[in-house]
Amino acid sequence: MASSQNSLEKNLKCSICSDIFKDPVLLSCSHSFCAACLDKSGNVKPTIECSICKLKTKRTFKNLALGQACESFIEEKKRKISESQGAICLDHAEKHQLFCMDDKRLVCMQCVSQNHQSHSFSAIGNMASKYKTELQKTLLELHNKLQNLDQKKVDFLHSSTERLKSEVQQTEEQIKEEFEKLHQFLRDEEEARITALKQEEEEKIKKINEKVMEIEKVWSGLSERIKKTEDDMKGDESLTKFTEPDLELDLGALIDVVKHVGNLKFRVWEKIKDICPYYPVLLVPGSRTSNLQLCKDLISVRANPNTTSQLVSNSLPPAILGSEGFTSGTHSWTVEVGTSDHWAVGITSISGNRLKNPGSKIGLFNGKSTWDSTAPKFTKVRVKLDCENRLVEYTNPDNNTVLQRKNYVIAATMYPYFYTLSQDPLKILPAEVSVTVPTD
Repeated sequence: MASSQNSLEKNLKCSICSDIFKDPVLLSCSHSFCAACLDKSGNVKPTIECSICKLKTKRTFKNLALGQACESFIEEKKRKISESQGAICLDHAEKHQLFCMDDKRLVCMQCVSQNHQSHSFSAIGNMASKYKTELQKTLLELHNKLQNLDQKKVDFLHSSTERLKSEVQQTEEQIKEEFEKLHQFLRDEEEARITALKQEEEEKIKKINEKVMEIEKVWSGLSERIKKTEDDMKGDESLTKFTEPDLELDLGALIDVVKHVGNLKFRVWEKIKDICPYYPVLLVPGSRTSNLQLCKDLISVRANPNTTSQLVSNSLPPAILGSEGFTSGTHSWTVEVGTSDHWAVGITSISGNRLKNPGSKIGLFNGKSTWDSTAPKFTKVRVKLDCENRLVEYTNPDNNTVLQRKNYVIAATMYPYFYTLSQDPLKILPAEVSVTVPTD
């Protein structure tokens, strides 16, 4: 079967290129050649000499039958090559016998003689063993990476879930704690108001008892007069006259309902706002750094006890930011800096997850201030941001002294910026909340 296949292939090869016919043409001598081979053979048209029998002819004809036979043969070769999983050369339908080290491919002997004459070769078995070892090594590395990735996925899922649960639990406890304060305040306020009501009740009952005693005194006097009148029986009309006591209670003897119930919710709210301060800036838990520790109230930040980094006045160290950025309007917040000699507050913008250079900042750096050193000492700084004019102003809120005023250039969302190397926290102070009651 193999010999007949080889014989067939031999008959389908061009005698000039020794390859399967491509676009075969037929000469008058009945010999066939590739059309391209005849063009390259040096024959001067219109006369063509057959390279086999040397017969000259002026005409050529397309050998359609031979062309179809060649195409069928090539398709059959491709099918067998496919079934052999690459063991047979696609170009020459011969079995691969060597591995070309230069081109990194399997070749047959015809490939060696035609296109790989100066190349280096190796036995297929040796290269197969080498590549198998390399593939096994690569496969092992991929398996290890897959296992590591799988473990990282499990660790990430576990750590993220645990962190989320912890944050939910802490936040829930904080919410309950804050509401318990409100509940306790309302309970205390309720008790105080009921106590005041009971005290007024006692006072009113005392007044009523005094009134009753006054009536009883009049009644006693009247009883004596009746008895005396009965004894005298003189019919003197003056004896039957008496002044009847006032049995009506004046307004002062009644409970002052208006005092206890009037605008009750509003008056309680007035007191609640004193224990429910409003903070214009809240800090972002996610912006914490290894150097800083955010307090759970979200309004104060201090340095970690093991912080060793130093703040440089012309650099932007890791910081905690405000939760809300500003692009328009005017905003202000006051920060208690205490007596620390190493802190910075201001504004900055964000690019991705990285801080850009600050739009502005003010601070003490190893005791050296960024404002006029002759300014009186202070423990609080008010930051006022004017987005429309891209202006930030720092003042001492105790005497309204301007410490620094600066324009920033960046047209971006600006975030409040906080940094300290002190255990004494930087603390955002509550804003004043006022309520105006119309008098009309």
